[in-house]
Amino acid sequence: MFSTVTLTRSSVRFLAPQHLESKVLSLISSFSPGHSKATLDDFVYFALFLQHCVNKGSYDVTQTVFNEFCKQFDIGNKDIHVVASQRGLDKELASLALKAFFSAYTLDGFYYSKSSALFDCSNDVRLFAVFGGNPETTSHLDKARWMVDVYGPLIGDFVEQMSDFMQAESRDKRLVRAYPKGLCVYRWINNTLAVPDDQYLISSPVSIPLVGLVQLMQFMVLYKTLGISPGELARRFDGKD
Repeated sequence: MFSTVTLTRSSVRFLAPQHLESKVLSLISSFSPGHSKATLDDFVYFALFLQHCVNKGSYDVTQTVFNEFCKQFDIGNKDIHVVASQRGLDKELASLALKAFFSAYTLDGFYYSKSSALFDCSNDVRLFAVFGGNPETTSHLDKARWMVDVYGPLIGDFVEQMSDFMQAESRDKRLVRAYPKGLCVYRWINNTLAVPDDQYLISSPVSIPLVGLVQLMQFMVLYKTLGISPGELARRFDGKD
């Protein structure tokens, strides 16, 4: 048996098993979106409630809310990024919703994937992947920081491990002169006060590996949200550069 519950300050309604209804209602009463614009869109508001359940609720309640969120916004038939785009959200609200949704990945057993229409018609088109970027800019660190913030459960451990590797390499006696301020990207992402000056960030020894790291982060988000392995994703392309 199910009961219909309503999120306060929104038109969001969803079904909850009756044995979980009291827990869901308790979470609703303690929920505050923490953002003044969140109530402007039910998609964002519901996603933030899901994040509240991840942080404060039991596993079974969170699973119920996750499934209801996906069902209500047709996530499964549509990629969540497409849903956010179709709702006309600005970058701030879209980022809030995506971060809230992917927060569920911190729990075991939560899984979401959506095949790409482009890959589904790969017999009719030839795909070519291009890895690159302009190294002479500080925007790559901003991009890395945004991606870790939004997709942390998908890529956070990888970025931390890669940062440790890059920092260790920067201490190699053959390279250390090029890295007087190190290459601890993960620390720079999480502590803006630790970020070196712009001139250091745009220097080739720093910016080129940072561009590569951001490209790998994007690749990882893509294959994880598609629900395939890195090798499977690579095989979808006829060529790579």
